[in-house]
Amino acid sequence: MSLFFDHQSMLDTGADVLASLGDDVQLDQNIKPPSSLDVSSGQPAVVLLTGATGFIGAHLLDELLRRTFARVYCLVRAGNDREAVGRLGEALNRFHLSPPPENRVIPIAGDLSLPRLGLGHGFFNRLASEVDAIYGIMPQTNAGQSYSTLRPVILNGTKELLRLACKGRIQLYHHISCMSVFGLPLFSDRDTWTEDDVLDGLPDKGNGFALGKWAAERLVRQAQDRGLPCNIYRLGSVSGHSRSGAANTRDLEAALIRASLKLGRFPNPENRFNPAPVDYICAAVFQLSQHFRARGKTYHMLPPKPAPTDALPTAAGEEGFPLSIVSPEEWSDTPGAALGREPIYPDWQSFGRIRLASSTVKPPRAFSRNTREALSGKPAFPQMDAAYYSRMLRYYRQCGFVEDVDTPCAS
Repeated sequence: MSLFFDHQSMLDTGADVLASLGDDVQLDQNIKPPSSLDVSSGQPAVVLLTGATGFIGAHLLDELLRRTFARVYCLVRAGNDREAVGRLGEALNRFHLSPPPENRVIPIAGDLSLPRLGLGHGFFNRLASEVDAIYGIMPQTNAGQSYSTLRPVILNGTKELLRLACKGRIQLYHHISCMSVFGLPLFSDRDTWTEDDVLDGLPDKGNGFALGKWAAERLVRQAQDRGLPCNIYRLGSVSGHSRSGAANTRDLEAALIRASLKLGRFPNPENRFNPAPVDYICAAVFQLSQHFRARGKTYHMLPPKPAPTDALPTAAGEEGFPLSIVSPEEWSDTPGAALGREPIYPDWQSFGRIRLASSTVKPPRAFSRNTREALSGKPAFPQMDAAYYSRMLRYYRQCGFVEDVDTPCAS
């Protein structure tokens, strides 16, 4: 669904950013696994998960707890461990997930932007000796932020997680990336991408979020080349839980849906709206992470089939939000359509300059052969019909993200 947006309207071309990018993607020479690294094929007994208070991370934690017997350390940005426990509990409650069992989930206060993840030498080394697998999810970020703003967390966080992975008894490093890496102008001449394609070159401009994700992948690739077993999972648009309807309210897609409900108009989603429920994505990531033969690859986490184009508008009408389908150009030109009016982030005003991509723009096509072959049709893909979107809209209403409307502000 991010292909709805004109990423050319969010370019980060600061000279200081571009000058540092080449150095940023060089992984420290001392970050490499021991030559005697023993790679196990069994389920991990101890896991480190970052980003557990976010939408993807909270659901991946739930998946790990339901599908394994592992103890899970959750790195949470907090002042102390007690605050970390509270933040994690609030996140799980917000997404209608079960409270974490105290004997299996250990929230630890840390900071991805700091050396050793903000942990002391002793505890960092202890994690390295205990942890079998790392699932690295960067925290929720504002897609309109500059690369220099995102760099400390995305780049330093990735480097420090790789440092930990190379220091101890790691089975596999699971890196959660996203499809937005293909949105960089450097790759604009390509209309198709496979999972095995290498994103060579050094971007001279781009959206800060996409630059950060691209740079993090480059670091992971270098660790792979040095012998660390790593998987890269590129996520596309991730929508609400197929049963609870719990959804992310802090991304561009949520902003577009809420703005459309207010306007009474929704941009024609044909060939662009291709989300997948968060529970399906997390189940698929977990399943891939457990396949010994699937290690060391990149996976495009895309739905096996697109959602019906009329499912969301139909559900919106049934929930009291009548929507008409218009072109992206018409939607962008509707009075009041500026996404800068949507107070989802503290600095959400930076989104005011974003427009939807023209209907004449053909998004690049990404193939997911590695994913399809490794999953072999499992997990089952949920039905994304009007009933599914009704559950998601009810969740939006319940948490106060959308309000009842009597008459749309545009007819």
